[in-house]
Amino acid sequence: MNRIDFTVEKYHDWCEWEGVVPFVDDVSLVNLVGEYETARGFHMPGSYGGIMPRRDNPRAYVRYLLGQFDPEDGRPTDDGWTLLLGCNCSVTGCWPLATHVTVDRDAVRWDRFSQPHRPSQDYSGFGPFIFARDEYDRAVEELAATLAALYGKSP
Repeated sequence: MNRIDFTVEKYHDWCEWEGVVPFVDDVSLVNLVGEYETARGFHMPGSYGGIMPRRDNPRAYVRYLLGQFDPEDGRPTDDGWTLLLGCNCSVTGCWPLATHVTVDRDAVRWDRFSQPHRPSQDYSGFGPFIFARDEYDRAVEELAATLAALYGKSP
C-alpha cells in the first residue's frame, strides 16, 4: 500500500492562490509525474500545480477526492475521471493530470492516469497508487479541516 497526504501550497506567479497537492509516499505528485514525463520525453513535463479548491465549500473538494464531484462546478463526475493536479497557472482544466479513483471498503485506488490535452502520451507505467481506506479517509479529513481553517468555513 502507498501512503497519502495532501498539502495546501501557496503560489505567487501571476496572482496569489492556493492549491491542493497530493503527496504519495512523502513525494509530491507534481514531482512524481514530472519525473515520469521527463524520462519519457513528454511535452511540457511537470507543468502542474495544485488544484484550487472552492473557497465557499471546502467539503466539496473532499468529496471530489473520493471520485464524487467536480471541484470547480460541484457537479458529479459522471465520466469517471478525477483531476488530481491542474496547471501551474491556477486553472485546473488548462493542463490537468487525470486519473480514475476507485473507492471500496478497504482501499482507494488511483489508476489509468492521463493528460487530457495530450492523449497520445502513455501513462500506463505511472501508478497505480493504492491507499488503505482508513488512511485515505484520515488524509482527506485533515485536508478538509485545513481548508476550513484557511477559508473560515466549518469543516
